[in-house]
This record gives sequence, structure tokens and C-alpha cells, in this order.
Amino acid sequence: MKEIYSNEIDTCLVSWQFTSMCNFACTYCPEEFHDNKVKFPKYDDALYFLQELSKSHGKIYIELLGGETTLWPKLLDFLRELKKISNIVVQIDTNGSRSTRWWEEFNDSDLEMNVILNFSYHGAFCDPAIYYDNLAAIHEKYQVVSSFMLDPVHFEKTHELYKKIKDKLAVDCVYKVLRPNFHPNELIDGYTPEMLAEIDKHTFYNRVDKRFPRKRNDELTMPATLFVDGKIKNWQIMLTEKENSFKNWKCSAGVKRLFVGLDGNIWPCSALRRWDNDKTHQDFMGNIHDRTYKARDQYMDCPEKYCGCKFDALAHKYNDATPTSI
Repeated sequence: MKEIYSNEIDTCLVSWQFTSMCNFACTYCPEEFHDNKVKFPKYDDALYFLQELSKSHGKIYIELLGGETTLWPKLLDFLRELKKISNIVVQIDTNGSRSTRWWEEFNDSDLEMNVILNFSYHGAFCDPAIYYDNLAAIHEKYQVVSSFMLDPVHFEKTHELYKKIKDKLAVDCVYKVLRPNFHPNELIDGYTPEMLAEIDKHTFYNRVDKRFPRKRNDELTMPATLFVDGKIKNWQIMLTEKENSFKNWKCSAGVKRLFVGLDGNIWPCSALRRWDNDKTHQDFMGNIHDRTYKARDQYMDCPEKYCGCKFDALAHKYNDATPTSI
């Protein structure tokens, strides 16, 4: 391999660990992401950060992560303000557990031109009927992805729901292999060869076919396709086969890729996040609450042995002196 990039190579990819407030407690998720200790960022600081970010990038794709992002009372107001910034697309990550009435109100919020919804199905906590009904409430108007967290304990139930949604709703579906505490190259226990084979068959985003009306904004593009040397590569298979090491590659982390932690600290990517919150470290890029973010324009040499996050992997990187895509 010499070069990796996404279908949105010129887009700045931002992951924001927005809150640790959550109504689930999945065993494969790091506890600090659902311990309910960190509520939400200050509204004005969050808005200021994205307004500043928009000045230095042509297009920004930001995923708001939890915890459960839809628990924020100011979410709709925040999204309406971001809608005024033409170069920002927002992906809302949610477990889809709010009431169907809540999602019907969201459906009428007039945000479909700049918001993509990523529903994550967690077999240990999600009610399949509620999950399905909530997708049904929004699928015609919004671009929606259903990410099935394939827990071996709940494999059959998850697979049945996957087939139902894929057959009946205008929703893009994907299976995701699970890693303990988001470990970069380990899987949770319990996967059988048959399960892994099923994951291999269903880990590409299955684009909505012509049976469904297209009422949504088709210009919204999710950076989900990974290209390796010009060919599409399945990220979940790269994880299971441990092909996710890019140490010493030139990487756009910090330039076209950012990660914001629960504390508001900004890092080049999730792999380079420092858990000791050392603001003197060379990778530290500012804090949203201090309003100290400063953009970078130089690719870095990747110091990490493994790249565990797909958004980190999607950031343009190469290990050759003459990349073809920039």
C-alpha cells in the first residue's frame, strides 16, 4: 500500500466526543463515554469553534459522538445555527432510542440539507421495534445510515433486524465488528468463523436502491468509502486482518482530520488523543472552551502502530514521496 484516502478527500473530518451522557452502557464502549459525568459543551463555545474551523476549510464533515447526542436540549438550535454555515455537514450519532414522537418532530425540523443521521443498533439495549419505528419516521426525508454493532451474543436478533430494515426502508445499512474499548486491533470474544464471514459480506454501506423515492438531499455525501491505492477497501476486513498499521506514513491528521475530546481539547486524530490532557504536548491543537484552536497546514509522520478508528483511516495518508491524489 502506498496511499489511502476517502471518497471526500478534500473534506476535513472532525470527530467530537460531545457528551458522556447516555442511557446505554455497552460493555465494548469505554466507560468514560457513558459514565454521565460530562454533560454537553457550552453552546457559544461549540458554535464559535465550528465557525472558526469553517474559515480554514472548504468543506467540513463533523460527527457528533456520545454518549447519546440527542439528549442535548439545545441540539436542534445548534444544528439550525450550523445550517447557516454553508460548508459544514453534521453527522448525528445516536442509538435511536428517543421516542418516535421526538423523531417525528426532528423530521419536521427542516435540517435535511446539512444533517446525516447515523443510527447505531446495540443488541443488548436497543428495542428492535422502537429502533425500526424511529427509522421509519425519518427515512424518506433524511439521509440515514443504520450501523449494526454486531454483538455475538445478539447475532441472530441483529441479523433479522438488518434484513428487515434493508428490505423495507430507504436506509443505508452496515455491519460493524466490535472491539473491546475500541481497541485498535482486537475483537471482543465470541465471534465464530460463520459470524465473521457474515460481517465480511455486509460491511460495505449498502446504498439505497431504486425501489425507494429519493426525497432527501443527494448532495450530502458521507465520507464512508475507503480507497487503498485507488481501489475500494473494506475497513472492517482490514481490522479483522490487522491491515491497519500506517506508522511513519505521511498523514493529514491535524490538517484534514481533527478529534475533540470530552474536555474540549483538540487533537489531530483519536489515536493521538492524550488521556493525560497534556496541553504542552506537540500534538495539542487548542481547546474549544479556551477558544485557542489553531489550524495546521503540514502533514505529519504517523507515530502510532495501529489505526483503530475509520475516520482516522479515512484521512488522506501516503508512504510514497509522490502521492497521486494531491
